[in-house]
Amino acid sequence: MHSKPDRRQLTLLWMKAQPAVSAYLHSVVFDHHHAEDLLQQTAMHCTDKFEQYDADRSFTAWALGMARLNALHYLRTRGRDRHRFSEDLLASLAQAQAEVHEAEGPAMAEALRACLADLPKHNRRMVELRHLRGMSPTDLGQKIGKTGNSVAVTLHRIRKGLGKCITQRIEGTGSASE
Repeated sequence: MHSKPDRRQLTLLWMKAQPAVSAYLHSVVFDHHHAEDLLQQTAMHCTDKFEQYDADRSFTAWALGMARLNALHYLRTRGRDRHRFSEDLLASLAQAQAEVHEAEGPAMAEALRACLADLPKHNRRMVELRHLRGMSPTDLGQKIGKTGNSVAVTLHRIRKGLGKCITQRIEGTGSASE
């Protein structure tokens, strides 16, 4: 029998998987803005289909599968783009990214916990409301007196900062005293 993860688990799993998904998308989509759009689409698809996720399997590999499908669709619609990859290559890249990411799993989870703890209280609260409570950027913006777009940009910057923090901690270059 498979256990079904809850929203809090989704948030923690996504925050752990996001750097791998982002690296994958940026490696196959050459336009930075389009890669970021696909990253957001992948996050939305993971949220929408989370009840289908099997908690006994790797979330990162599952999320990378969603990213691969999004990238494939994007690349097919950009048929005249001279930078095209085969479906087999896209699948191989996703698998390789998943393997690398899973090898770093425990260190990544600890770094994520430490980086979340280091966030300013306001930012940590925004992450909690958005990812743990499932509040949309628009609803969150109304709650704190900002526009939904402003909240989305702030959350993007927070996630990007968390990604850098995690990378620094895993590489041993980041600490609370720096």
